[in-house]
Amino acid sequence: MPTWNIRSLQILTCAIVLCFVITTAIACLWDRDTLRYEARGVPGVVEIITGRIERNPPLYYEMRLDRVTKELDKDPGRLDLYDDAGVACDFLKRGDEAIEWMNRKKVRLDALDTTSGSGKDHLYRYHANLGTFYSHRWLRAGANRESMDDIRAGHEHIAAALKINPDAHFGREAVQLKVMDWLIDPPEDPEDPRLGMYLRERDRALASEGDDRLARAEATMKGICGIIALGDAWENVDLFLALKFQAALHKDASIALLADIRVRELIEKGKNSVSPDCRKYLDDYSLDGFLSGISAGGIDHKADVEAFYTLARDKADTWRASRDSYMLERLNKGQHPDTHADFWKDYRESPPPTPPGSILPGFEPMALWLLVLLGSVALIVVIKTAKWCRRRFAKSPIPG
Repeated sequence: MPTWNIRSLQILTCAIVLCFVITTAIACLWDRDTLRYEARGVPGVVEIITGRIERNPPLYYEMRLDRVTKELDKDPGRLDLYDDAGVACDFLKRGDEAIEWMNRKKVRLDALDTTSGSGKDHLYRYHANLGTFYSHRWLRAGANRESMDDIRAGHEHIAAALKINPDAHFGREAVQLKVMDWLIDPPEDPEDPRLGMYLRERDRALASEGDDRLARAEATMKGICGIIALGDAWENVDLFLALKFQAALHKDASIALLADIRVRELIEKGKNSVSPDCRKYLDDYSLDGFLSGISAGGIDHKADVEAFYTLARDKADTWRASRDSYMLERLNKGQHPDTHADFWKDYRESPPPTPPGSILPGFEPMALWLLVLLGSVALIVVIKTAKWCRRRFAKSPIPG
């Protein structure tokens, strides 16, 4: 079995995310859903691994596209609707139409002041969306390295978006630009410093070699979760493999095991890594050895975690089917969340199963029990003290 030390795992994780962040993320797509997702936040790591992720059916985007097209015919000055239309087309894998919507938006922008205010913000969104659309069209066409026009055009627009708003999407567009650099001119040496540059710019927590390893791993885990939750990466072997590596580096052995089970589930369904290094790893490794060597101690509640995964996946599939059924029933009646405020009023969401204490990141069962015990003791002391004080002052004579 190969030796997988911390440095090799960081490099491998980096290479995985470099290969797939553009194809799976919607980090630089801007429409009304983007704002809603960012305001609410993405699900937690356990929900993401077990599949409790909102994924809308194609009809959702088809209806939005049809509606905003008609609205723009009546009021072509609604710049936000061009974004809605373009992103809907991109989700429907209609890249040519998505790009054309941005071209139509640019005609309107050229007549406005885009140096400040809403005009500047819309110019940023134009470049961010168009850069992503070009990149997606290139990748969906097979990422032909003999025809690089789309990926180069995408790079130019993402760079332009960054100049307008360097901190949008919490700095994730800077990451996308580095990924596009890598796609246009991939490093031949796995130790190429550009890979290290990617890790540093992936998140502010990855800023220097002296950063705490746990903080770096946690930041990377959050980034991977965001890509899976907000993109189209639910069946991406490589991202779940990367999540497993980082969970182990973060000493979350249970989360690493959950991610490993998801990887194996995908492989059984015919999915696989497109990275030769990852396929080699998957062909010859021991999870117990991996965890004991990387996360210091392995995992002694494997059966509990496996049982929870099976339960959580079943409940997630049921939840997803119920959500889709609810949406499609109303979408087919002409109702849509964008236009019907009461769209979700009759929806009753089933809760996910509660993970065993051993799966909660950062806590072990004994620590949880100790916390409960200490809290109970503290509460008893407070109650007893309050009762003593009440009796003591009740017996004290009132000075007069």
